[in-house]
Amino acid sequence: MDDQRVDTSDQLIGRDHERSLLTTFVTGALDEGGALLLLGDAGVGKSRLLRSCAELAAGRRARVLRASGVQYEANLGFSTLHQLLHPVLAWSDDLPKASSSALRSALGMSSDADAKTGPLAVYHAALALLERTARDAPLLLVVDDLQWVDASSAAALAFIARRLEGQRIALVGSLRLGDPSSFDGSDLEALRVLPLTPPDADELVRSRNPGLSAHARQRLVRLSAGYPLALVEWASDTHVVPLGSEDDQLPLPRRIEASFATRIAALSPTARTALLTLALDGRDGLRALAETGLTLDDLVPGEEAGAIVIDAKTGVVDFRHPLFRSALVDSASGVERRAIHKRIAERSPENTDRRVWHLASAATQPDESIARLLHDLTHRSFSRGDVHGAATAMMRAADLTPREEDRARRLAEAAFLRSEIAGEFRVVEELLADTPDGFGRGPGSLYAVIARAQVAVNGEGSYRAEITLIEDAVLAGTHGWRADDEELIAAFRTWLLLCSYAGDTELWESYFDALNRLTPEVPALLLTESLAVGDTVRRGGEAHAAIVAFSETPIADSDPALAMSMIFTSLYLDLIELWREPAWRLVRAGRAGGPPRPYARSLAHLAINDFLHGRWGEAQDLTDEGARVCEQEGFANGDWYFSYLQSLLAAGRGDTESARAHADAVDASCEPRHSWGAQRFGYQPRTLAAIADGEWETAYRMACRLSAPGEFPRFVAPAMWVAFDLVEAALHTGRVDEARRHADAMVDARLPRVSDRLALLTAGAVALTDDQPTWRDSFERALGMPDAHVWPFDVARIQLAYGERLRRAVDTNRAREVLHDSLDTFERLGAAPWVRRAATELRAAGDARFHATGAHREIPDLTAQELVIAEMAASGMTNKEIGSRLFLSPRTVSGHLYNAFPKLGITSRAGLRDALASRSE
Repeated sequence: MDDQRVDTSDQLIGRDHERSLLTTFVTGALDEGGALLLLGDAGVGKSRLLRSCAELAAGRRARVLRASGVQYEANLGFSTLHQLLHPVLAWSDDLPKASSSALRSALGMSSDADAKTGPLAVYHAALALLERTARDAPLLLVVDDLQWVDASSAAALAFIARRLEGQRIALVGSLRLGDPSSFDGSDLEALRVLPLTPPDADELVRSRNPGLSAHARQRLVRLSAGYPLALVEWASDTHVVPLGSEDDQLPLPRRIEASFATRIAALSPTARTALLTLALDGRDGLRALAETGLTLDDLVPGEEAGAIVIDAKTGVVDFRHPLFRSALVDSASGVERRAIHKRIAERSPENTDRRVWHLASAATQPDESIARLLHDLTHRSFSRGDVHGAATAMMRAADLTPREEDRARRLAEAAFLRSEIAGEFRVVEELLADTPDGFGRGPGSLYAVIARAQVAVNGEGSYRAEITLIEDAVLAGTHGWRADDEELIAAFRTWLLLCSYAGDTELWESYFDALNRLTPEVPALLLTESLAVGDTVRRGGEAHAAIVAFSETPIADSDPALAMSMIFTSLYLDLIELWREPAWRLVRAGRAGGPPRPYARSLAHLAINDFLHGRWGEAQDLTDEGARVCEQEGFANGDWYFSYLQSLLAAGRGDTESARAHADAVDASCEPRHSWGAQRFGYQPRTLAAIADGEWETAYRMACRLSAPGEFPRFVAPAMWVAFDLVEAALHTGRVDEARRHADAMVDARLPRVSDRLALLTAGAVALTDDQPTWRDSFERALGMPDAHVWPFDVARIQLAYGERLRRAVDTNRAREVLHDSLDTFERLGAAPWVRRAATELRAAGDARFHATGAHREIPDLTAQELVIAEMAASGMTNKEIGSRLFLSPRTVSGHLYNAFPKLGITSRAGLRDALASRSE
């Protein structure tokens, strides 16, 4: 740890400010939960402050769990999490069986090789165990050297740290500045630990070596730069002269490390070998270290030299500071390090991850037997939720593979894991640079093609070109079309995704032709995905029933890639609500530093789901977050979807100028990649924006770009989403036959089987075109459909159409009832254009409220959004209040008002009331 065992006194000199802050934090967090990071350089005193937190918690009868990252153990997945939870793992039996199983599998405590565990299941199980532990007493988690925590533990700890609010659990950790780290604590509370001031440094030296002369003490204070570790080490002996001088440009931690190296060099070869074994093994228990051949006698010289501390009572041994460990390893030759790794591996139990990694570290040349062990380790790691460790193991396996074709295959699989699960496209490009094009048709070939396709389309690659490469690779493969070939199924899933973006009929037909060749039959899950995404109009009903059945199983918890696939599939069937929790788990994992690709995709799917279910404010927040993630992570291939969402939200609120601008951004992103399927999404918000502006002819033409009246082309799912719009626009432009033909086509295509929302819209379209005396019954049937209320915008639009027709039929009492219901929904959503339409109809229907107030009047010069905002401002609402009501930023509200002022002939909001009144007379 940082300097936990250096300062053995209870006195903390010069840390009153830090102690005060930490006392406040620990006291509060043990009651209400919280996480805090200590940031600073090596040797600045972070670990001593962590120890003071532990002492404070123990004094308050809290339980303390400790762990630390180890510099040379980072390849062992979940090793730090295991270290932290080890004292309380017995309580895992109190957890639900699925959680206990996930945790035991991740920590290597389960012998079930066939069990599959997703990373999120592990994170949740670890948090549940901590919550169970905290029932009996408050709990403090102390994690030192987070920069060396293995990637899977880092993701788990970041996940836990963000979910402690309301729990009796506090977490404090240290993170060394400037070192690469898998732990992302960017949004956690942090305290920067600075060096001591010269007076405090002088006091610390006096306390350690009272006999040191004033001159030596002053020089030591200057050379130490206020770092407590240097002060303690160099002041411990009057004969110690610090290395370097005032002019030395070497960073202070490196100078401390150099002084440690000098001390280690004085040890005997036997003592150095014992310490090097301790350093490279990574464990700190004497019993565990006995596996390496180390005895207590072997380690005593290292303790006498001040390099390590041995606690005989607990059986724990560790370096006094990580810089001792790094100084030792850096001073050893490659031959020495490999010999130690080999000895540890030879003494380790068979079939353990630790043995495999030490064998890999000892290898000096390609060795297929070790490569095969690493290959098997990859699949074990992936199965227990250690995605990062799986990719790392496969990369090392490739390094040790003798045959070029086998090496390329393993690199390809590592690239696949990095691209498909994590979306780490920059890393993938580097891996693929080492795999020859067309290296073979055997296992691994498809993984390489998949990864290359993901990288290409995230750049400026053509979807058609990449799909052709996948198709060629599948057709030429040696897989025998076996449906149980995981690599082949992975290729089909990527092929399916790219076809959905390409939107090309010929490419879709080739995909389904190949899919039908799988033997003995197409896997149920892949078939469901293919029908839902590819052949939605014709066979979406079959997929709908299957997805509902799948949602009742834990299928999405076992594999993050599978969870993403299920959520994506459900988009086409309006069923994302069923997968809301798995999607949120992927988002929460992404926010905690987990894989960014499933994070961004889940944000997109949750946003469209929120829009459809009337949670427009939440949809806007998720859309904004997703756009930021795409920009930060370089997901050029994903930004179009967030532009589509921005366009849809803007159209719904009546900001039609922004809606069209965002739709244009969809075009700009999709056209260079020949992504015609994705580009078609943009016609939905364009159609809605035209309706918002009352431009019915434009709306009709836009909807017809997706399907002609009376038709639903195969492989064009967005045609279903504008079907009601097309019917409504056709009626408003006098195209009654076209409207009726399209409503009939919605019924004939059996869209009601595809989704409950499409069932509602189909019933609404039938009601719109019903010219029989019983047309009221058609509308009532539509509005009375089970759970119709869960689609508020769609229901309100049908109510508005019903109210308009009732009003024309002079059924004013019922018209007002229906129109008021629609108005309430539109106002809640902030759908300004539809608010105006409903209010106009209510006024025409003789509603007293609208006659008395003149509310929602029509002023031709103003857009619908400008009029609604002007009326709200005239009533005395602030820009912030208006923005909150309409889900707009105060700046956007201000912009609309300043556009409205000249149209109304005023220069400020003070004249709004009179201007609106005069224009409505």
